[in-house]
Amino acid sequence: AVICSCVIWASVLGWATQKAVTWCGDPWQAQALVGDIIYGISYSLLITSFFLVFFLIVLRIEALEESWGQSLSYHIRWIVFAYCLLFIVNDIVVDSMMKHESWRLVSQYFNFVYLVFPLIIGVIACRAFMSPMQLLQREAPRMRGAPRAHAEWAARCLRAELIAVLLVVFSQELRLSFRPLIATVFSRAEGEVLLGVMGTFDDIANSLGIAIMCGVFPFVVRPPQPPPRPSSQVFRERSSRDPLLGPRWEQKVEELAGRGFTLGALLDFYEGLLKRETMPSFDAAKSTTNDVVRQAIIPLSRSSSTAGGGGVALSTVWGNGQSMLPQRMVTHNWSNKFLHLVAAIVADGLALRGAYNSVAMDLMTVEGVAMLRSRLQLFGALCITYWVCAFSVNQHA
Repeated sequence: AVICSCVIWASVLGWATQKAVTWCGDPWQAQALVGDIIYGISYSLLITSFFLVFFLIVLRIEALEESWGQSLSYHIRWIVFAYCLLFIVNDIVVDSMMKHESWRLVSQYFNFVYLVFPLIIGVIACRAFMSPMQLLQREAPRMRGAPRAHAEWAARCLRAELIAVLLVVFSQELRLSFRPLIATVFSRAEGEVLLGVMGTFDDIANSLGIAIMCGVFPFVVRPPQPPPRPSSQVFRERSSRDPLLGPRWEQKVEELAGRGFTLGALLDFYEGLLKRETMPSFDAAKSTTNDVVRQAIIPLSRSSSTAGGGGVALSTVWGNGQSMLPQRMVTHNWSNKFLHLVAAIVADGLALRGAYNSVAMDLMTVEGVAMLRSRLQLFGALCITYWVCAFSVNQHA
């Protein structure tokens, strides 16, 4: 973004210098040569700035694709590449042949064709930004507190970035649409003035668009940050005053924190579910986490040795009563499919940051579980420890 901004304003400075040389003259009678050199440099910088601005748009849309987990761009990278290539061919090759009548027709055809490219890029960008923005706007009212504030902030950011992209596309379209009119409708002096105005507007629009996409402007207010957690000293002071926050409370916190389990143990448990060994009614496509807790986790963690004949957390059973600190903490919804919970954890172990749909497909079969286990073993991820309330909290309490 910084390089792109520098290229834009270096191009503007080049045009201004070229005009100054033309107007002021040169005592060595070399103003034509100097002007041509500055013109060539400025024009090269202009084409480079076009490419860089649209390349930034491509990078932003591809980043949205990665976080969204599905295609949003329709191969926009190749569309932008074709647009820039067409621009170079028309302005360098075709314009140099303008003295021939046939090449004038070719140039008019090129002018019409690359008016279409910014429109295509604008439509693709609208779709790419609107899909996640509309989802955030639908989901935000269902949330409360910090999650809602972050969802609303993310929607505002996407809206601002969409406006920035449309501003860049509109200024580019306006600049290109005036080019064929300048040579046919206006005089040369009027055409140069209009071309300069359109160029200035396009440069300003591109700079504003880059600044908005990079988060330079503070009008996209960041969400409120959660209050800082109390330090250990403050916590100890509160513990000494509050009888509920005494040594027994601290002991229980440490016990809960030590109820982690390995990814390998989770896969063993899930494989038992698929084989109907621990839950005969398990259906990977339908069973929720709540179903698994009631019909598998509670029965497997029941213990006659505990007070009242209840049981312990299943992670305690897996760890033979030994404390195990987790490396990851997972939040989830008990009404969601248990398959998706396991798929998300396995995807984390495989360092898949996009989506877990491919992992979920593999988890539908015992053979797929075995293949995932081999991949996790290759990554050394079977020993990663997690904390999930369904397994780490005593469901008998």
